[in-house]
Parts: sequence; C-alpha cells; structure tokens
Amino acid sequence: MANISRKTFIVLSLLAITTLLWSEGKSSLASRTVKSGKQASKRITESVERQVKLVDYSEGSLLIEWECPEPQIVRNTENGAVSAIRMKGLMPLYETGVPELPVAGELLDCLPGLVSFQIIDSEIESEELGTVQPTPEDYLVDLRPEDDFVPDDQAKSFAERVAETPKKAGLWPEQVVTLTEAGVYRGHRLVALNIHPVRVDARSGRAQILKRITLRITLPREQTVGERAADDVEETRLLKSLLGEMAPTAQLTRAAEQTIPRSERNPVLDAPADNRYRIIVNEDNVFRVTGEDLFFAELPYWEIDPIDLHLWNKGEEVPFFFVGGLDGHFDEEDYFEFFGERNTRTMLHIDSSIYEDPYSQDNVYWMTWGDGRPGIRLGVEDGSWHPTWTATDLDRVRTKQHFEKDNYLT
Repeated sequence: MANISRKTFIVLSLLAITTLLWSEGKSSLASRTVKSGKQASKRITESVERQVKLVDYSEGSLLIEWECPEPQIVRNTENGAVSAIRMKGLMPLYETGVPELPVAGELLDCLPGLVSFQIIDSEIESEELGTVQPTPEDYLVDLRPEDDFVPDDQAKSFAERVAETPKKAGLWPEQVVTLTEAGVYRGHRLVALNIHPVRVDARSGRAQILKRITLRITLPREQTVGERAADDVEETRLLKSLLGEMAPTAQLTRAAEQTIPRSERNPVLDAPADNRYRIIVNEDNVFRVTGEDLFFAELPYWEIDPIDLHLWNKGEEVPFFFVGGLDGHFDEEDYFEFFGERNTRTMLHIDSSIYEDPYSQDNVYWMTWGDGRPGIRLGVEDGSWHPTWTATDLDRVRTKQHFEKDNYLT
C-alpha cells in the first residue's frame, strides 16, 4: 500500500510539474505573440509614414502630397555636435561633409521621354543646429555606435578622421525634390522620386526642414522609343506591388524584347558604324564616362538618347548606372558608371589553370545606341543596417589563397 501511495504521489507530482510548464509555455508564447504583433504593427506604421500620398493620377499627371514626420536630432555624446537627423520610416542618406540625413523615395513606371515635376505648395522651417559633425569619406554605414573601427591601412581614429573632413558649403542636398533613373524592370522604365526633407549647411549649422509639400509630376504620355508589347497579368501584379503607393503608374505594356536570340547575332555589329564606340579597360574597377569625355572623343553625345544606350562585352550586355538623361539627351554633365574587368579567362577552354590572358590585359567594351530598345541598368538599393536585423558573431571564417603564378618566357 505504501508503494502504491508513493507511486501515486510521484505521478501526481509529475502531472503538476507538466501543467505548470505548459502554463508557463502558453504565457511565454502569448508574450512573444504580443511582442511580435507590436513589431509587425510598428513596421506597417513606419511603411505607411514613409510613403507619399497620391492624391490624383490622370492623363500622365500625378498630384502628390506628403507630410514630413517629426525630425529626430542625434548628437555626439562627447562634443554635442549633430551627427544625424532622422525621421521615422525614412531611409538614411550618407554624404561626405554633412551629417546623416533622411530621404523619402518612391518609384514610378514611366514611358521613355521627359519626366518633370512642379512644386505646387510647400512649408519649410529654418532651424539653427549649432555645430554639425561631417561624415568622413570612409564612414561605414553598418558600424555599430559603440564600435570605434579603424581600417587596417589607417592609424587614425574615427574622431580624428571626422576632424579632418571638410564640411560642405551651402545647403545640401541642393534640391528638395529630385528625379533620377532607377533602371529597367522587365521592360518597364523606373524613375525614382526622392524627397529630401532636411537640407543642411554644415559650415554655418543652419538647416531647412520641410514640413509638407505638394507636387505635380508630369509623365510621358506616348511611346517614343521602340515598340511595346502587352504585359502579362502576373507581371503587372508584381510591378504594382513593387511600386506601392505609385502602383497606378504601372503601364500595361512593356518594351518589346528582341526576337532574335543573342547567341545568333553580334549585338555590336548590329549597330551602325556611327552608333558605336570602343572603350578599353585594363584593370578591375568602377569606370565613369561623362558627356565631356565623349565630346573629347569627338562623339555627338547630344544626339544619344540614354534610354537605348547599351554597353557590351564579349557578346553580353553589361548593366550600368546612368545619372541624368531625364530630358531624353546625353548632356555634358550626364554620365554613366559601370564595373569593368581586365581581360581574363580567355584561355580556360585550352587550359583551366591559365586565368590571366598571356597576351594582353586590355578588355574591349562597346558602347552602342539608337536601336530603339531600352538598355540594361543598375538599380539602387539601401544596404545600411536595419534595426530589426540580427547578426551572428563569427570567430573564424574559411578562405582560399591561390599562390600559383603563371610565368611566360618571351
């Protein structure tokens, strides 16, 4: 009987412990659910606050309103200098010589042609910030505030680099509103609308803060370059989800694709002799080609429409980032940037160990234009650290070193 009572007591104790753990688990789960719900609600709120409000869209004209969130001024704890001005839901913008500033951005789907804007109404307030802290040229946007990172090739601390960084003169950014080419998404030309609610004169410590703004944006209404093809319903749905608040600008047609497979034609020779130019690259780097460069190369750059400008290398089209060109012309101050590589991997089909070209490092890139087909562009993506991200500390990484070198006797 004593053994039975002892067993019964043990079973009841286990049931009590299990019930207690289950209750705590439910409580913990409920707590995590509430916390997760708050975080999701916070993200949705920030997303809504970040977007501009599309009041009207008709006949290629957009009427946009936006009210600026309350600015949050961040100061250096040691000297009190303003190191950043942030706004809830907006992306950070880093520029050498000024503190971190906020920017609101939206994408528009536009036909080829001129895109323009007009500020209908705005309210701007001036504020004296005092001393501001300029962002140094080598500033890492992913740097944690508690870290004091010093690059391997530098002996100066972050504070010393800040002290040596010259402050920009005059208000920056120069304009409250800018329109820039954002690239081509599956035959759709995307234009970025950027609103800069805070402009700072780093030298005087004076700032202009935008409280509200009303814009009218005029989009091209007719196709001016190449042919258009009807877009797939699913493609249109994806495009609208990408555009967000500007989804009404999504076109139901896209630039028609080439019907001839790329492998069966030479894209460079397809262009007329007067519509192609050779660029030689002999190192791995980012290269910039300006309208002024083309002028000295005796090219009629003003006749080039940036929409159908292409860059080719070894039969493949190379995407690049274009600045300017919203007026449909390649102006002197416009430019494009691309990542160029020296001539390598040309002998791999003969010997897989020969990586470098034994004859020349010169790699030829061909610039062509005038075929009526939109070129491939690079887009812009914010790569700064997000507060909701988590990171895992690593104490070791695996890397591969190649010490073999090909030597050739001549």
